[in-house]
Amino acid sequence: MNCYFDHKGNPKVKLVLIGENKEVEIDALVDTGFNGSLMLTLPLALMLGLKLISSATANFADGSFKNQLVFEGKVKLKNKIVTVDILLTEDEENKMGIALLKNNKLTINFSKKIISIS
Repeated sequence: MNCYFDHKGNPKVKLVLIGENKEVEIDALVDTGFNGSLMLTLPLALMLGLKLISSATANFADGSFKNQLVFEGKVKLKNKIVTVDILLTEDEENKMGIALLKNNKLTINFSKKIISIS
């Protein structure tokens, strides 16, 4: 995975997503407060043609709860294709959560602007 800091100093990662309709490379914010795998914007989810698989109640950082639709998609990680659950976000930014990193080591050094996932 290609990791970098954006112009605002936010840690980001480039991911290749595979849906029913398309395969695309996206930029996603590394969100260590998000327990799921991915949150994608609605336009991107529609373009990919993600498969709706269920719904779940999500607990947000502000303490609120919201019912969310859960979609299935695929992500290329270390030359492997992994099936993941994907939620939609109303934000303008895609987010990668810690579930996608569970078998990896994430290191973020903000002062040196270094991110690594191994």
